[in-house]
Amino acid sequence: MPDFLSERQPPEHIYRVGRAPDPWAWPDWRYIGGDGTFGNRWDDPEGTYRVLYSSNTHLACYLECLARFRPDPRVVAGLAAIQDDQPNLPATAAAGVLPASWARTRQMGRAQITVGVFADVASAESLGLLNQALPFDVIFFGLDELDAAAIRAKAPRALTQRISRYVFRANRAGAGLFAGVYYRSRLGDNLDNFALFEGLDRWELQDQVSEPIRVNGPEFQEALHVLGVRLDRR
Repeated sequence: MPDFLSERQPPEHIYRVGRAPDPWAWPDWRYIGGDGTFGNRWDDPEGTYRVLYSSNTHLACYLECLARFRPDPRVVAGLAAIQDDQPNLPATAAAGVLPASWARTRQMGRAQITVGVFADVASAESLGLLNQALPFDVIFFGLDELDAAAIRAKAPRALTQRISRYVFRANRAGAGLFAGVYYRSRLGDNLDNFALFEGLDRWELQDQVSEPIRVNGPEFQEALHVLGVRLDRR
């Protein structure tokens, strides 16, 4: 069995979409759910530390944040099956609409991580360790084994949250604690994400800057196109 989780160095810059005026602010504990988490993939299931989610590009940030506005295939299929035998009635509202208020209340942040190493939980070595370290979780979630597909699955998020807790407590071969989790997005293999754990001396950000969401920018428009989402500019 591997002795340690694999390590991943951060890119030159990381990006994050968050609420204005500070996209790097921690989520407010007031909004924690009944399960002790904020409902995100790598949140702490015991509710003792918070997590900031970031990506390696603007496009990755937008895709991660806007995926929940993607049209439901069942709705799209249902609308397509409706015969338009009453053309004088108002048209049915299109599925997959992003309200303009979403962009107005958020900003894009950029920063450098000068201190901090991430756990690459989907590497072969890390998966080998996690299968041995978390056998009861593997059984509880009805898995034959913990593989990369299970980690990237949309649900249940309680599984990855338990992995988060394991990584949070793990030492890096005696060299300190992990800054967080590196993981590829379920939305595409070319999208790299970095979940930052709350905790002193785990990581350090420098050169933090933020700017308004540019809805006419190429990355934002590409994200809308990929997801099949339309921006309501009203």
